[in-house]
Amino acid sequence: MKTITETFDVFTYDELAKPAQDAVINQIIQDWIECPDCIPDFEEIVLQYDKACQKSEEMQTPWFLGEYIWEYCEKFVLSEAKQNYYLASGKWYCPIDE
Repeated sequence: MKTITETFDVFTYDELAKPAQDAVINQIIQDWIECPDCIPDFEEIVLQYDKACQKSEEMQTPWFLGEYIWEYCEKFVLSEAKQNYYLASGKWYCPIDE
């Protein structure tokens, strides 16, 4: 048997470069669009998310849904982003042992 240990840097959201922060935000919003069950189950978040969806439908611009979610849910998206660690690229890091 051979054991290989790899080390790499992980970052909080605030430590990431701006392009990586943007990637994190875009991924969270995309996850929420693709899987509404992934949205934290807090009444205020769901209410604001529903408003964003409603605006998208009213304006008949589903391609802007992500922007509407950001407009209505910015503080919630940022809160979720700040709860995790990321690689320098902005890809989410999932620790195995913590």
